[in-house]
Amino acid sequence: WQSHSCAYDTEESCLINESGDRVDLLSRFLVQAGENVADEMNLSSHEIMIVRPSATSAMAPNTPGSLVQPLAQTIKGPWKGDSSRNKSPATSDETNDGIAPLCRSEKNKIVQKVQLSEDMLENPEPHVADIYAAASRYLKKNRLLEANHLFITVLDCQRKAHGELHEDVGAALHNVGLVHLRANEYGEALAYFERAVRVRKGSLGREHPEVAVSQVKVGITLLLMHSFDLALQAFLDALSIRKRALGDLHASNAAIYCNIGCVHVEFNELRDARRAFEAALDIQRNALYHEPDSGPVMFGTATTLCNLGYLYRYRGMHQKVAMVLKEALSVSFVFQHADVPQSFPSLSFFSLNSFKKVSS
Repeated sequence: WQSHSCAYDTEESCLINESGDRVDLLSRFLVQAGENVADEMNLSSHEIMIVRPSATSAMAPNTPGSLVQPLAQTIKGPWKGDSSRNKSPATSDETNDGIAPLCRSEKNKIVQKVQLSEDMLENPEPHVADIYAAASRYLKKNRLLEANHLFITVLDCQRKAHGELHEDVGAALHNVGLVHLRANEYGEALAYFERAVRVRKGSLGREHPEVAVSQVKVGITLLLMHSFDLALQAFLDALSIRKRALGDLHASNAAIYCNIGCVHVEFNELRDARRAFEAALDIQRNALYHEPDSGPVMFGTATTLCNLGYLYRYRGMHQKVAMVLKEALSVSFVFQHADVPQSFPSLSFFSLNSFKKVSS
């Protein structure tokens, strides 16, 4: 077992969901059974979704092209920056949702919340840490226009300070890609993630764990674009890097196995999908044994269990559906009593229906 040399990013996990059903990302683990759930499922009637912690404020519209508008068209009047005047330090938990740190050497540095001003944006280089912190908070709140503008500013500052081939430039490219991914602008996201991979390989080495972080995002973006062959190769490349860098049982490998399983579902390769999901679950169970209070690992475990439930439900293996859902419910009970910020996806209605049928 190896401890967290690489952060466990909850947003790396993909979830299989029946088309038409919405996977809610709630502030706590809710279980609701639908009234009109079909007894039989068509495997082709599904969608792949990214699961992530819910936004803490109103959602910004994620429409294609929404990030190309000038920031001035979004924020009327003088720049007011981040309205929060809370001066308490931000914790390192703020980097657990996939946002790359401003500088790798300052990965765990505590950053004070400050209010941005027009002067800071006109002369951003001395204030790049504050601009990065504000961009991260906007991304968490799903205020994508503001986050995109500020992360682009950070990227420009990093290029001026370090040139094109530097690890901090790679991190900045990765963060701009995150904004476009959440805005459903997959073409732009893919371009930024691929550039992040190239820069990180050149500056950190081809087998550095942070290369794998951006490589996973390449795979997720390709998966959402339905480029399944390329997505599978991206995930396999990322898994190979992480295994060599962090070991076979590192918790972050589980999310890649889970996503590989989702690709096999798209190819209707159910045995391969099941093997991938079960490999992810073995790693997550091992991780929970060593870190039973880890919210991100519990989040990933619930995602994997839901994906296994989907496969078992489709194949009519209702006893196995009941088994994985009981485990998911036990994980959720621990999660509800843990002091962690993440949220769980709700269990799929088709899995709950199978659970009810077996239990009755």
